[in-house]
Amino acid sequence: LGAEWVSELGVGLAAEAVWSVDAEGWFGEGLLFYEWELAERLTLVPAVALGVNQGYVDDEHDGFNHLALQLEGIIPLSDHLEAVAYAAWVEPLDDEDGESLRNLFWVGGSLTFTF
Repeated sequence: LGAEWVSELGVGLAAEAVWSVDAEGWFGEGLLFYEWELAERLTLVPAVALGVNQGYVDDEHDGFNHLALQLEGIIPLSDHLEAVAYAAWVEPLDDEDGESLRNLFWVGGSLTFTF
């Protein structure tokens, strides 16, 4: 389940959540972001995200469980294909680091094809 809203100024809000039948719980994330068209073929998207867990991950992480800072770079390759590179820093909001939630920094990329 997800939703996104973007203003004419490029400021946006997004939310997504998933329910697990096995865990009998849900996990969600809300984002505040800004779409900044730096050049004709490059858009940067800085964002801050807040994660919430209710029974989806170990009990030690219930409630607001992390804050993340993210940066995406989007480059359109054609009318239907774009390349995305991203980096993110995750800071747990729980007092104790756990196996599944700790200070993390990661980078990645993707290719997105749309019809």
